[in-house]
Parts: sequence; C-alpha cells; structure tokens
Amino acid sequence: MGKLRLALIAGGKSSEREVSLKSGAQVYQALDQDKYDIRRYDPLMDLERLVREAKELDVALIIMHGRGGKTAPCRGSWNSWRSLTRAPASWPRLWP
Repeated sequence: MGKLRLALIAGGKSSEREVSLKSGAQVYQALDQDKYDIRRYDPLMDLERLVREAKELDVALIIMHGRGGKTAPCRGSWNSWRSLTRAPASWPRLWP
C-alpha cells in the first residue's frame, strides 16, 4: 500500500500567521514521512496549487491559528474541500 497523501495546511493571513507557520513546521517534522506523502500549503500563497492538486490528496491536516483560521468563515471556505476531494479534513477543537 502506498503512502497516504496528506495536505498540511498552515499560514493564512491572520495576525497569528507566524504561529501557524511554526506549528505547521513542527507538525511536518513530527509526521512519519515513511507513511505520508506530505504536501505543504499556505492558503495565502498556495491556494491555487491546493485547488489544482486537491483531487490527488487523501486527507487535509489544517494547522491555522487566529481569526479566519479557526472561525466559521474559514470553515465555510474549506467545506468545499470535500466536494473537491472527497477527503476528510481535521480541524482544531474550538472553545466557546
């Protein structure tokens, strides 16, 4: 069986962009690259590439911080993820 094709999505344009990028880099280092074909995307810079490659991906791990990263507008945008790929996406738990 081949590697799981994983989209690691971090960055964005919130005030916590740098925190998101650092978190994404730590997650990237922690993932077993023998098990996963990891493709890194920053929605601010790579959104077109992500959409273009979406059908090639099995799952998305979304590591975004701050307004627009964990809030409803961003989630609404990413709802199209399933229609593009049929792949699940992981979101951080939101606290009230």
